[in-house]
Amino acid sequence: DWVRHCVPIGVDKALSCSDDKNLILWNLNNGQAIHTLKGHTNYVLHCIPIGADKALSCSYDNNLILWNLNNGQAIHTLKGHTNAVLHCVPIGADKVLSCSDDKNLILWNLNNGQAIHTLKGHTNAVLHCVPIGADKALSCSDDNNLILWNLNNGQVIHTLKGHKNAVRHCVPIGADKALSCSYDNNLILWNLNNGQVIHTLKGHTNWVLLCVPIGADKALSCSNDDTMRWWDLSTGQSRIFQHLPEENYAVHEDGRLLDYSKEAWPYINWVKRDAEGELQYYHFDEAILEE
Repeated sequence: DWVRHCVPIGVDKALSCSDDKNLILWNLNNGQAIHTLKGHTNYVLHCIPIGADKALSCSYDNNLILWNLNNGQAIHTLKGHTNAVLHCVPIGADKVLSCSDDKNLILWNLNNGQAIHTLKGHTNAVLHCVPIGADKALSCSDDNNLILWNLNNGQVIHTLKGHKNAVRHCVPIGADKALSCSYDNNLILWNLNNGQVIHTLKGHTNWVLLCVPIGADKALSCSNDDTMRWWDLSTGQSRIFQHLPEENYAVHEDGRLLDYSKEAWPYINWVKRDAEGELQYYHFDEAILEE
């Protein structure tokens, strides 16, 4: 069955979650399973580490489970959502925020597994959420909107309106901005102080699935149009990388290759040919800055 997500646990372990309803804690030194974590009754969609020896998972069974990674046993089952739990993020050391197909988010106390606040405001499935500082969070939804939340009281600070289709992903940009991407083919850079649009980033020709901040004023996005784009957030301008089918490369407009193969991990590298035709690797950020 599909493996939906995986995360590192320290320097030599990893945790994966699957449509087989289980999670597996792996020893990366030998590739062997340490524990199989059983407790969910439907697909496990996402998992995150909690400190050094715990993890949290969320599932199509409407629940989250907090796990003890030392023995593979459940500590708490967090019950409160009424539909699939799609994503979860840690909030400080002892809280977590989850979002669901039930249109709501829940802020949880991990010490007792109880809900602190249920955050209501979206009118369709909530696809993703991220913390903003110590006491706020941002969520994005199939209702085409994002909401900035006050986690102290569970209330809405701003509803961010601008996308014309489901908002798939969002990330903070510094302390007071955020970037979102949507099935409307666009990204939007937001001012979180007033909930207003700074730039609408146009260039993709199909769904934009993911956006990643690079430093304070750059970002990378990937799309169903088979491209990645490198954005200058100060201007809203982009450069395009065209995916090569069946290869782990993307092609920049000027013909350079971007290598994201397993051989390049954990770095993404520019690849150029020198005068003798040999491939030379350059760190991604450094190569951009050299332009």
